[in-house]
Amino acid sequence: MLDQLTSANFAPHLHSTFHIHYDNGQILEVKLVAIQEFAEHADQPRQAFSLTFQSTEKSFYLKQAIYTLAHEQMGQMDLFIVPLGPDQAGMNYEVIFS
Repeated sequence: MLDQLTSANFAPHLHSTFHIHYDNGQILEVKLVAIQEFAEHADQPRQAFSLTFQSTEKSFYLKQAIYTLAHEQMGQMDLFIVPLGPDQAGMNYEVIFS
């Protein structure tokens, strides 16, 4: 299923809430704040894209790892999530689909 997702699947959920499940039942609430498409390549089965999520936590962050990301309408998916660092609003995380 993950190999069939495109940026269009996430576009209707821009600025909506997702939940990252970690450490035996802990949940981090994040918002999808950006979707970026990368240049298309003829040898790729789909256009690569990235998602940027943001939490309001500024001092706490998850280490890069595979986590379960859940959304009310999209369901759950296991994704490799990487912390990008904090800004004024909170901690940013990235997921890349290539």
